[in-house]
Amino acid sequence: TGPMLIADKSEISEVSFVARGADGNTNAAITAKEKSMPAQITDSTADLRQRIERIEATCQSLAGSVDEKHLSDLRIKAISGEIDESEFNEQLLSSVANHAELQAIRGNRSKPLFRRGAEDHDPDPDPDQIIQAALLTRAGFADVAEKEFGEGVMEQSKGLHSSSLIDVIRAGYRAHGLPIPRGNDELIRTAFSNAGQVQSSVSNFSLPTTLSNVMGKVLESTYREASATWQKFCAVRSVNSFHDATSIRPSFIGEMEQVGKSGELKHGQLDESFFSYSVDTFGKVLTVDRKSIINDDLGFLDDVAPAYGRMSARAVADLVFKTLMAAGSSYFDSSLGNEGTSALDVTSLGLAITAMQKQVDDQNNDLDIQPATLLVPPELAAIAKTALQSEFTERIAENTAGAVDSVRPTGNPQRNAVKLEIESRLSNTAKFTNADVNNWFLFGKTSDIPMVVAFLGGKTTPTIDFFGFESDAKTLAATWRIYHDFGAALGDYRGAYKSTVA
Repeated sequence: TGPMLIADKSEISEVSFVARGADGNTNAAITAKEKSMPAQITDSTADLRQRIERIEATCQSLAGSVDEKHLSDLRIKAISGEIDESEFNEQLLSSVANHAELQAIRGNRSKPLFRRGAEDHDPDPDPDQIIQAALLTRAGFADVAEKEFGEGVMEQSKGLHSSSLIDVIRAGYRAHGLPIPRGNDELIRTAFSNAGQVQSSVSNFSLPTTLSNVMGKVLESTYREASATWQKFCAVRSVNSFHDATSIRPSFIGEMEQVGKSGELKHGQLDESFFSYSVDTFGKVLTVDRKSIINDDLGFLDDVAPAYGRMSARAVADLVFKTLMAAGSSYFDSSLGNEGTSALDVTSLGLAITAMQKQVDDQNNDLDIQPATLLVPPELAAIAKTALQSEFTERIAENTAGAVDSVRPTGNPQRNAVKLEIESRLSNTAKFTNADVNNWFLFGKTSDIPMVVAFLGGKTTPTIDFFGFESDAKTLAATWRIYHDFGAALGDYRGAYKSTVA
């Protein structure tokens, strides 16, 4: 042995110089000749380590399914930077025998793309969830993402929070082991293809589905946050079709009767105690042009999607109050004990509460309805708050021996009697024919079914569908269709009261 080892031909996989293992006076030099110099590697230490981990994991997962020599050559080229990861993955995929074998391999391998170290969260995260979490965070809905996917996915998505839409798409391709199309235009066109997904022999990546899921969560969040005063007095029902559905007014039931010695129970009479309701479809189309996508304009997530969520919530509320204000004498009438003509004040509110509490069924059985919600337009908000919140209402003279000696305040008998809801649609005469700034309403609980709001299949939030660039030959744009199936109807009039002020 000597101080030098000479090799005619060799293949060097790795050379390491360490701080320990040799004394301080040791020097080493390596002279090698390479026909073509590899591309310059500019990764940081952490990025390099993660890139090598991904390459090693992929090679390990494909061991036995690809020619060993070919796999080793590709591994060396990818680690050295002679080829990038996308080309590495592409060449590997083309070398595998068949799709079924690769699917089985993929099911057993790890996905190190998004791994950030030896954290104790899920080591094999769903890349689609990570991308959705990143997009939701960028759009200002981090709380929605964390609630949906958990802290582990949120932690793993941090690396993509500031990434451009193009980089997010590339990350999705890499996570699924897919070759990345060359050029941003081709990348966008392929990712937003009308087929809705990009497939390879190992996986598929559906950017439209991912974006639709993100938009759906944004829509649902903003829809649920929108003001909905109707929820305070409307019963919610689910229907399975667009046909008329029926419900029974709670006031039909009559009274319990004592069972005789024979044990026979008497039948209740339904008479005209049914009312019907149905749902219709309401929708809108959202279009994002190709230029906005390439320019990374995520305004459709930041602004447009929330606006569509609020629009859907408004549509439900509009239908409810259009139905309420159009109610005729079969629902609101003095003969039914549920309509007055007095302006709102403590006295008229007290009369309305008493009238509802005294409602009886057709057999004069007390229904025990307790008023729960006072509904007024904004113009009556101050008067309503005074009627419900003031401890005292006015001062009256107190007579002693026929003379006025002093005045004393009177207490407010309606203080906190019901909850107050303020609804602007009640006075929006530009949109609703029967709106009036002076009219006000009183309702019982939702279980008294003053009104019904129904949703197809019980889905209370909007649905979103995707159509690719090929959906309209005249337009270079990706399109989402947003629709919602719902309906509203008047229910049991005994749980409602209206004061129609002339």
